[in-house]
Amino acid sequence: MNRGKKSVKSSKIGRTAFFGLWFLLFAFLSPLAWGALSTSESGGPSVRKAVFLSLLLPGAGEFYAGDMKSAKSLLGTEALIWTAHLGLREHGRWLREDYRAFARIHAGIDPRGKPDSYFDDIKFYTSSCRYNELAFREDGPEARFYPPNAWEWNSEGSRQRYRSLRNNSLLSYRCAGYMIGAAVVNRIISAINAARIVRKSKRQVGEVNRGDLQFSCSLLPPSLIILEFRW
Repeated sequence: MNRGKKSVKSSKIGRTAFFGLWFLLFAFLSPLAWGALSTSESGGPSVRKAVFLSLLLPGAGEFYAGDMKSAKSLLGTEALIWTAHLGLREHGRWLREDYRAFARIHAGIDPRGKPDSYFDDIKFYTSSCRYNELAFREDGPEARFYPPNAWEWNSEGSRQRYRSLRNNSLLSYRCAGYMIGAAVVNRIISAINAARIVRKSKRQVGEVNRGDLQFSCSLLPPSLIILEFRW
């Protein structure tokens, strides 16, 4: 019956599921970046170090591996992500102050010390008396009740305006949380890319070294090559 309570509960469940999803994503995708770590590394950039740097700061592993274009792209993406995160949180905070001040003026509330469920309830019910009446019908004496003067909207338009402000505030905070997930994904992408760049560089160096060895051997007389192998 209490849509406010359900809204708060579903919001908490959603946040928990969201961060749990990103944790699982990180746990399952990170080994892709570490796939080459068991191979021996002789000279040149280290795959371990490149992956570690990218997990700390996207683009750092690419910078270490010498790919400046990828480094700038991933670092720029990281800057945009955290700028969006901070901007969305600040926007949500502004709207939070707005809807509380609006409800204080148009519904006569006292916002001090009130839980989130309270601010959800007042967006669904015109007054605390109306809420208490419906709560008693639904849950009987076990229902949670508010004092008779907890709130009373001066018009339906004011209640709808408050509801819009609060929903937009919650949406802004939720999107700020998504930006944290985007930062995790950006690190995973950077780690995988840095490992790929280092491995590609090592393969190219290996091919060049083999080509130099074959060229050196071709310059020697066949008899010297045979003697060398016999020795």
